[in-house]
Amino acid sequence: MWVSSIRNPPWAPGKPVVRDVAKTSLTLAWTRPEHDGGAKIEGYIIEFQKTGSEEWIHIADGVPQTEHQLKGLKEKQEYSFRVKAVNKAGESEPSEPSDPVVCKERLCESWLCVFMGKNHINKLSLNQQLLLFRQILHLHLSGWR
Repeated sequence: MWVSSIRNPPWAPGKPVVRDVAKTSLTLAWTRPEHDGGAKIEGYIIEFQKTGSEEWIHIADGVPQTEHQLKGLKEKQEYSFRVKAVNKAGESEPSEPSDPVVCKERLCESWLCVFMGKNHINKLSLNQQLLLFRQILHLHLSGWR
């Protein structure tokens, strides 16, 4: 039986998605390449581009998972991100760039923020928020004023 030892770089990972945007950080997630080039994916390289610039800047490498928190970004700066997969044969082509995102302070998006205030609600877990919501709803439906 003959086994080929030819390895190629992997295909590009999926388009990155940005979430949990904060003043100077965010979380980036993407999907694995559809083809690994015949060798295990060893990690990922993340690059960013500031809006208005043509230059892609290396921000992280050796990232082992398909999700990574990026810190040390500039507030009010708009960024796009792309990812490359790496195996023994080399780097993939870059992924399609993420949609542009601006780093800014998170606003409290929950209705509970309005009710309790941002500083208080951020200290509650999701389960605690849901329990509080159920209690408020019960009081409202029972005619409490």
